[in-house]
Amino acid sequence: MEIGQISPVYLHDLLSFQKVLKQRNHLLKMNQGKSNMNDMLFDIYTEQYIQAAVQIILGPHRDDLQFLVNDYDVQTYGSQGQQRTTALSLKLAEIELIKQETKETPILLLDDVLSELDDYRQSHLLNTIQGEVQTFVTTTSVDGIHHDTIKHAKMFHVKHGTIEQ
Repeated sequence: MEIGQISPVYLHDLLSFQKVLKQRNHLLKMNQGKSNMNDMLFDIYTEQYIQAAVQIILGPHRDDLQFLVNDYDVQTYGSQGQQRTTALSLKLAEIELIKQETKETPILLLDDVLSELDDYRQSHLLNTIQGEVQTFVTTTSVDGIHHDTIKHAKMFHVKHGTIEQ
C-alpha cells in the first residue's frame, strides 16, 4: 500500500483490482451450489479481474529484496538487531521517498522496536528521526534509553487502560 502513497495510478489500479475481486467473489458465493450460474457475468468479472491484476502484479514492487552485509544475507546470518536495523533503514528510506514525491512527511509508528535494539542502535535511530519525522514510539520500558535522546519527547504512560502524561 505504500506505493499508493506516491503513485496515484498504482492506488487507482489497486482499488480497481480489489473492487473487481470483491464483486467476483460475491458472485461466486451467491451462486455456490447452483447450476444456473450466469456464466457470461462470471466471465466478465474474471476478465476484469485479470486486467486489473496485471496492472498491480507486475513491477518492481513485487521483487524480493535481499540485504547483504559483507556478502552475507542479513535475513539468514544477521543478528536480530541487524535484521531490525535493516528493516528500519528501509522504512526510513521509504519515508524519504514519500517526502520527495509528495512533498508531505508521513507519520512514523515504531511499535516496541527499541527492545530489539542495543543501546547504540537505539540512540542512532532516535537521533536520526529526531526533528525529521513525527514519530510515535511504543515501548515497555524507557530504561536503557539515554535521557538526551528523549528529553524533547512527549511521553505517555498507559496502565490498566489509563493514560498519564
